[in-house]
Amino acid sequence: MQWFALFLGPKIGDPFYVFYVCNPILGEFITIQPPCKGRHRSPFWGIGYSTVTNQYKLLQSYYPTVKLNYPMAEIGSGTWRSIGNAPTDFVSLPFNAFLNGALHWSKFSLRGEFINFFDFDTEQFGIVPPPHHFQELDRYSSGCTKTGVLGGCLFICHCPDFMQFDIWVMKEYGVKVLDQTICP
Repeated sequence: MQWFALFLGPKIGDPFYVFYVCNPILGEFITIQPPCKGRHRSPFWGIGYSTVTNQYKLLQSYYPTVKLNYPMAEIGSGTWRSIGNAPTDFVSLPFNAFLNGALHWSKFSLRGEFINFFDFDTEQFGIVPPPHHFQELDRYSSGCTKTGVLGGCLFICHCPDFMQFDIWVMKEYGVKVLDQTICP
């Protein structure tokens, strides 16, 4: 797998943001225009790889006034298309939680289902079941939770207050119980 970096910034003389996807190993980069200029209310971006199409893909979420929208582009195509099956909660796409062909993130949730993913092969959104005690988190506590990848395993870092934090690691992907506390 090649390494890529994603940068976002305005071009000189252009008030809108553009994407710069770089491959530092090859010293190459491409510029991708954003799908919707002027819609910069809470935008987030994620990059992933599809083994089915052998393509790197760029996913953007932004929060317009009515509903969430998720445009996606295949790196090199220069065109954006909409992903129609987007979740309706506010999403923050991290760059460090790509595992098993999917980008994972935490979201605010009222139902205890706060670990979401986007599978770049199927182009579908989904939910990873959290540990049992995490299901009782309220909307604000789930906002103090971060998702990432550690040693090839999905992890959750939860900060219930400013004095402590818990790190949970999912040993077997997709199994409901994250059964190992790394740092109580």
